Amino acid sequence: MSYNEEQMREIFYQEMTEIFERIDSCILTLERTPGDVETIKNLFREVHSLKGSSGVFGLREIADLTHHAEDLLDRIRDGELNPGEEIFSALLSCFDRLKEMMSASKRNENLSAFNNADIIKLLCDFKENFSEDPQEKNAVARIEDMKPGECSFHVSITGADQFYLTGIEPTTLILNCRDISTGLFSIFTRVSRIPALEDIEPELCYLEFNFNFVSTSAIKTINEIFEFAIEVSSVKITPNSTPATAPTPQASQPAQAATNDTNDFVRLKKEKLDQLMNLVGELMTMKNLFVHLSNKLEDVLPENDMTKDFKEGSRNLTHLTARLQENVMNARMVPVGTVFTKYTRLIRDIAKKLNKKIDLIIEGDETELDKTVSEAIGDPVMHLIRNSIDHGIETPKVRKERGKSETGALLLKASYEGNNVKLIIRDDGNGIDLERVKNKAISLGIVTKEHAATLSNKDIIDFIFHSGFSTASEITDVSGRGVGMDVVRNNIRKLNGAIFVETKAGQGTEFKIILPLSLAVIEALLIGANEEIYALPQEAITEIVRVEKKDVVNLNHRPSIQLRGEVIPILRLNEVVTLKESRDENQTNPVIIVQIDNIKVGILVDTLYWREQIMIKPLGGFLTDVRLFTGACIMGNGSVVLVLEPKELYHALPQTQL
Repeated sequence: MSYNEEQMREIFYQEMTEIFERIDSCILTLERTPGDVETIKNLFREVHSLKGSSGVFGLREIADLTHHAEDLLDRIRDGELNPGEEIFSALLSCFDRLKEMMSASKRNENLSAFNNADIIKLLCDFKENFSEDPQEKNAVARIEDMKPGECSFHVSITGADQFYLTGIEPTTLILNCRDISTGLFSIFTRVSRIPALEDIEPELCYLEFNFNFVSTSAIKTINEIFEFAIEVSSVKITPNSTPATAPTPQASQPAQAATNDTNDFVRLKKEKLDQLMNLVGELMTMKNLFVHLSNKLEDVLPENDMTKDFKEGSRNLTHLTARLQENVMNARMVPVGTVFTKYTRLIRDIAKKLNKKIDLIIEGDETELDKTVSEAIGDPVMHLIRNSIDHGIETPKVRKERGKSETGALLLKASYEGNNVKLIIRDDGNGIDLERVKNKAISLGIVTKEHAATLSNKDIIDFIFHSGFSTASEITDVSGRGVGMDVVRNNIRKLNGAIFVETKAGQGTEFKIILPLSLAVIEALLIGANEEIYALPQEAITEIVRVEKKDVVNLNHRPSIQLRGEVIPILRLNEVVTLKESRDENQTNPVIIVQIDNIKVGILVDTLYWREQIMIKPLGGFLTDVRLFTGACIMGNGSVVLVLEPKELYHALPQTQL
């Protein structure tokens, strides 16, 4: 297979994945609002694209099954069927099968092995059993009989380059027009745009068409034949003797607008963006080097024209690097809605399996975060949603007995919080039974009964994140195996994020996830211990204070300080990284206050240097499992600096006295 064929194949399967996602979204929207005409049109358009593209790639079995679904949707679109839950479930089952077939095709498996008779029978039964009312059908027929006689039509198609890429076959348009023609039918094909043989792009259509025919069909019928062609080309339909019905559509302008919108986007592999981001990181390192050299020049040379030019060039490089970095990072940003909308189908299916009614509410779906973060957060959010539906939201009967609406509410919300993104998953269900959680923790030996009696609600809630912990009375395929919540927190921590839980008995539970906008480039404060330099992410720092030896006291066997009446445990950075203590006992030391999972911790350091933007590189080799460091960065002078992981600092707090 040639490179171009492999590339086309990859693009095709990516587009099919996106089409399936949009189809699911449309069906679920129609299930809530069955009369939404625009959604019906969008759904029909997506299904038609699926059928056409599959046919172009020779996936006849997929195109054939899609055709049956398209027939059913055609009758819904024409108002001949009033769809209900059973029809939507049948359509979802059909597209689930089509997804399986598409995945099999991607693995080069034989599609004829799929037996689709059950799906086809189901779709055909609906078409037969839910036929339109006979009186309504006769009324429509009478209206059509009242239309004027023959009308001559002229159809011009130009700019048809995208026909083959979107699954539109010109011969199909020709045959459809010929089928409704009642008299003269002629077609003229312009070939002047066809380039030399060596310049031909096989996926482009260079032909232009002119149709002339006579028909008794209404203008609406003609429009439907060219409905999809209008979206990707310039189509002009001109009736030469207009019947007393619909006006002539101005199809060419909207079509041109749609084509222009499509051309505004370029499909790009994520790996290319990653490579570009790495190059930006290298450029940042060089920028830092020039800034470092510029500062050193001030110490060794008197100011002259050369040093002035060097400083000016260094400032310009800093400015351009910042602009380039901002643009590359923006190119990597994707809306959180791309994560949220994937769960609409999951929520529907689980709710039906558990006989629950759930209203999904999505807010802030336009909030953006880095694509890498967006992809990595998918599984944790899915686990939280499954737990909310299974453990949180009650059955309609129980909710009614408690004076609640029979339909539970599940909120997925995203918003910005400083340099972070905040995700909220909230339900209005049972809430977490803290007493049950505590008893389960005691039975598992996680905590003693005596110690459990002294725990706060937050400490009790924290037990749900222990590996193997579950309060479910029975194991189902939804939840109850004790696998998930520990994975949720660990995955979120790998993203330099945090998760918080709030719950009220009988009112519901809220999970709040705080995530960085990007994992690649961060603002960091450079700090020192025993002349070794480390980087600490700026976003975790709340303030910096200076303390003396006498200000440090022991509380609960931990060195602590009092800050505005608040007791804050502290750790010495040189002890955490196992360096020898070298500071003067009478020295006043800076203490950096960081906030970790709503807990403040002070980090006592020897030196504060400066704040700088850094590009984090992952640690390799034997350092991979050192959780205290999240990565490393290269400074302008070429030295390597380790980046501290704030989430691990709390666990490094010393337990012994000073």
